[in-house]
Amino acid sequence: MPIQWRFLQADRHEHGRYVQYADVPLAEGIGRDQLQAALQAIVARHDALRLKFRESAGGWMAQYRAEALSAEAWDEALVEIDADAAQAPATAREHVQAQVDAAMAELDVKQGRLLRWLWLRDANGSRLLWVMHHLVVDVVSWQVLADDLATALDQLGRGEAVRLARKGATGYQDWAARLHDYAYSGEIDAEKRYWLDQLRAPAAALRLDGDDEAPTQASSRTHELRLSPALTRRLLDQATARHGLRIHELMTAALGRALGQWQQVDAIRIDLESHGRPDLSGVPGFDGVDLSQTVGWFTALYPLRLEGLRADLRGQLRAAGAALAAVPHAGIGFGVLNELARDEDLEQARAGRDSQVLFNYLGAFDPDRGGSRIGARRRRSHALGVEGGVEHGALTVRIDYSERQFQADTIAALAAQLERTLAEIADDEGGPGAGVGEGGDDAAAPAWSLADCTPAELQDLRRQYPTLQDLYPCTGMQQGLLLMSDGANPDGLYLTQLRLELDGADPQRLRASWVELVRRHPVLRTAFLDLGGDRLLQAVMGEVALPWRELDLSALADDQRQSELERVLDGERRRAFALGEAPPMRVLLARLDARRHCLAWTHHHALIDGWSMGLLAQELFQVYAGHDQNAAPPPYRDYIAWLESRDHQAAADYWQRYLDGLPLAASAALSARLDDEADADTAGPGEQRAHVLELPVALTAQLGRALKHEGVSLGTLILAAWGLLQSKYSAEEEVLFGYTTSGRPPELDGIERMVGLFINSLPLRLRIDPAQTLSAWLRQVQSMQLDHGDHGFLPLAAIQRACGARAGQALFNALVVVENFPLDRSLPSMDGQQLRVLDARGVERSDFPLNLIVYPGPRLTLKLAYQSRQFGDAAARDMLDRLGHLLAGVANGFDQRVGQLSPLSAAERERAVCEWNRSEVDYPLQRCAHEVFQQQAEALGEDDAIVSGAERWSWKRLSARVAQIAGWLRRRGVRPGDRVALALPKEPELIAAILAIMRAGAAYVPVALDCPPERLAFIAGDAGIARLLTKRAHAGLVEGTALTALCLDDVEVSAGTSDDAALLTSDIEPQSSDSTAYLIYTSGTTGTPKGVALSHRNLVNFSLWLGGAGLYGRGQGFTQFAPHTFDASIGEIFGALLVGATLHLLSDELIQEPRALAAYLGEHAIAFAAFPPAYLQQIDPAQVPATLSILTAGSAPTVELARTWSARGRYVNAYGPTETTVLSSAWMPAADDAELAAGRLSIGRPVSNTTMYVVDAAGQLCAPGLLGEIW
Repeated sequence: MPIQWRFLQADRHEHGRYVQYADVPLAEGIGRDQLQAALQAIVARHDALRLKFRESAGGWMAQYRAEALSAEAWDEALVEIDADAAQAPATAREHVQAQVDAAMAELDVKQGRLLRWLWLRDANGSRLLWVMHHLVVDVVSWQVLADDLATALDQLGRGEAVRLARKGATGYQDWAARLHDYAYSGEIDAEKRYWLDQLRAPAAALRLDGDDEAPTQASSRTHELRLSPALTRRLLDQATARHGLRIHELMTAALGRALGQWQQVDAIRIDLESHGRPDLSGVPGFDGVDLSQTVGWFTALYPLRLEGLRADLRGQLRAAGAALAAVPHAGIGFGVLNELARDEDLEQARAGRDSQVLFNYLGAFDPDRGGSRIGARRRRSHALGVEGGVEHGALTVRIDYSERQFQADTIAALAAQLERTLAEIADDEGGPGAGVGEGGDDAAAPAWSLADCTPAELQDLRRQYPTLQDLYPCTGMQQGLLLMSDGANPDGLYLTQLRLELDGADPQRLRASWVELVRRHPVLRTAFLDLGGDRLLQAVMGEVALPWRELDLSALADDQRQSELERVLDGERRRAFALGEAPPMRVLLARLDARRHCLAWTHHHALIDGWSMGLLAQELFQVYAGHDQNAAPPPYRDYIAWLESRDHQAAADYWQRYLDGLPLAASAALSARLDDEADADTAGPGEQRAHVLELPVALTAQLGRALKHEGVSLGTLILAAWGLLQSKYSAEEEVLFGYTTSGRPPELDGIERMVGLFINSLPLRLRIDPAQTLSAWLRQVQSMQLDHGDHGFLPLAAIQRACGARAGQALFNALVVVENFPLDRSLPSMDGQQLRVLDARGVERSDFPLNLIVYPGPRLTLKLAYQSRQFGDAAARDMLDRLGHLLAGVANGFDQRVGQLSPLSAAERERAVCEWNRSEVDYPLQRCAHEVFQQQAEALGEDDAIVSGAERWSWKRLSARVAQIAGWLRRRGVRPGDRVALALPKEPELIAAILAIMRAGAAYVPVALDCPPERLAFIAGDAGIARLLTKRAHAGLVEGTALTALCLDDVEVSAGTSDDAALLTSDIEPQSSDSTAYLIYTSGTTGTPKGVALSHRNLVNFSLWLGGAGLYGRGQGFTQFAPHTFDASIGEIFGALLVGATLHLLSDELIQEPRALAAYLGEHAIAFAAFPPAYLQQIDPAQVPATLSILTAGSAPTVELARTWSARGRYVNAYGPTETTVLSSAWMPAADDAELAAGRLSIGRPVSNTTMYVVDAAGQLCAPGLLGEIW
């Protein structure tokens, strides 16, 4: 970098001894591991902190180390110091400087030892003395590092990993590479002429008291000048605005003037330092650069020639302002040409002309929290070093010099002259003519200094606008409104219309009142000018004609008159303004009858905000009545000057930190929940529509009393309620939306009476904690609003850039506005004046997708405006109603939890709780599954119970085999409550074994024949299984496990009868239907098998529901498609056997051939079959019987699949996790189902004796259409 090259090349002594340091207090409880982890993350994030430097034949080079510091290096870099035990010097500051000097002595630029952290601990706590070589840090970087440290320690304190996201920040290496490319580009040549002129123009040299031409830092002394706080405030708040110069520009001009008076010269050349982070977005090679989060030494040092130093004050200030304004790209090009390009012309021009004075304005800083130190043997770079800033509310200037060049009295005289100059500037009323522009000493010349334009541009503007009175930049909010409404604007975007219905108005007197308003308020004489290069200015004219029009509609019939009035007013509101003309407003007075008029005032929203509109309306009628005695409010330019004086970079840093780590879903989910009925085919943004909700008077009063008692504003409540509503719509615990602030800084005198556009839209990020009380949550939201206040002047576009949003990418799609100046309050009673305001309403169209506007009053009014292309009418209406329900819930008390608030109406709650969950059916749920089976077996006897290929088992045979196996299991030690693993092929024996295990009082646990040993061992251990029921061919499964194999081959097929088998199990105690019927293992979301145990009661309930759904009947064919290790098989097996249907076991070979399976369904007159949707896609509906009922489950079907099969016959889309016994709900759409026709799938109603609710994260019922979890 140029500044690094300059430092390293300037002197060969003590390269390692030039540091900056910060004294950072640490919170209690921070340990070394935590602190080191945070610092490691910071070093890893910022490449400049991994630099080292080496000297080569061609000069110094910087190298980056990819690796972080080693463990040994950290032991050296982070040192713990017991501050109580240390021998401290006389003062705390001296103690800190002694520690810094000791750390500085350990630095080595060639070895890359550029960082040291001293962890000072004493009885008062601990703090971190952070010391870094200046080569890798500057003043701006410290704020980034402080924020990183705070973030990292906070994350570590919460047990989280450190995440310091770069958010698209440009790295130090990247920036350096771009500057090197810039050094040899044609673009830099355009600057060269400027810098040559700066160096070649005549400038006086300082007269020294001593003759040492190269003194060292050891000879340096410092003289401090500290102004009074009162003088400081006058300079910062008044002089800057009056003279149109920012404080660092004012200080530069003052220093130049003081030097001229001190040395008795008219021109001098000084070196200035800038932060070195200019906006080069318009320069090729610098697109996409973001240095807001980049750490390093960026400083740009460049010469500036100041002239006219002994001229009149205002003339000298204008000249200095012009000189500063002419510096290209904040001076960065000088170092690029001089140090990187090594330009020979520049080198020759510099010879003997180097500046002897260096000036740097630091802004506000605390010397007790940081500073810099430099080695005593290094040569001074300048004869005078002048550093200014605000310390503890006082403007402080330090002049450092060498005692070998100046005597102390000489420097004291300079300081005294500088103090007199600053006082002269503060005392000068300046007024018009103080800034940069035409007019010379003419006291009537306008104060153009706020305008970012050249003298030539000013001349052109004055020729174009002869009555031009003032010129200043647009605010960020104004720029956004103007750009969004640019062009033809057929929809009247951001054109606001105030409609007043008046009774007894005098048109002539009303017009005269308007003319008076225009005369009084510069805002109403303003035009907006586009000077190119993102420069939008406000030009105030000395006088303008009032755009007034009168229209007589009194002759029309009532209905015709009203429709014509609406047409005319709508045309007025939609007709775009020529923004280069003043003013962008017009007034229409339409006569309706002998007494009534409609006054329509249409203006661009960039002109004024709602508060100002109310002030002007109030003033209009006061002027009309002749009662106006108020003094003129302060001009809008005062606010612009205040805005220009703010620290925009600090504000951008604040918002970047505020929005860092924001989940993408925080603001992106709203539209997806509301677009079902949107006008999707509409071209363009669609129509802006609105719904209005008025809360009852009693509820409004109740909320007002509660808010007053809690000390919380209405605005805070609305923001909290909207955030909660948005969370419920998005199913996200963290949400982001926008809200509008008044934007009126309380520190600005008369701000409450000032007229103009002050509002700003800011992002609000809320995390919803259902367990938090409303009281605590509202105070938290209110605290967040207050925190935003100091940085709320930054326009939304700048906030979006700060957080890394792409151009055109909106941060949020919902904006909340709480009006704090209701229009009806601004319209006074006109009693005795024969003028009454019958009605008042405002009409405006914005481009925001969702805009909630809240109007205070006896009935709190909520208006939700929405874009019809994105949001359906009914859905938007529902959303507004649900917000009302939340507010009604708030009125129940602030001691309730956030999670207790519900957006549902009483009717919606009744429907969700009762109507949708009427599923009670009287089943024999006290009986176990095998008992219900036995009842069917006794009734059906020799009928087919199972069909497996060519093999058929009757109900009698199956029952007997079940009893036989059950008795055998009992003899083998199986007892009630045991769990028995089961691994068999899909055959009748499998079904008999399942029922037998249940009959023996145990629960079966299905295991695949190819189950890996480690999975089987886990299942056995997890479920407490001692036995595996299988056949000898598969007995090897137990190898490597603690299981005992029980082989069905050992059961004597011919032994005994069913009665004998019954005797074998007669000693079993009656089983409870609440006992476990089976335990099935899923894969688990983590990959570890997860066991789910289900009771006989649940299994019987599901099976009898399925049998009673009208899908099949007793004796009809019912297929088993799923393997026995899948819970779908349980539904198939017991759905058939407990209802008396015939179970068809589909072989694997048959399943592999969908066409053959379809033929099988027809040949065997199957009445019911269940398949996964993906498998059903392979079956042609025309190949299966029309009487076949089809069920799909396991995954969602496509809409087309559901339409095809529901059109063919009975189709069921079933849903349910394993934990709820196979299925929880089912949807049986008819061929003409409306949901299906609309392309939507449903999971239907709950199965018998089951309730289902969709709830949010707080456990509250979700409103229809919202995302939630089934419970």
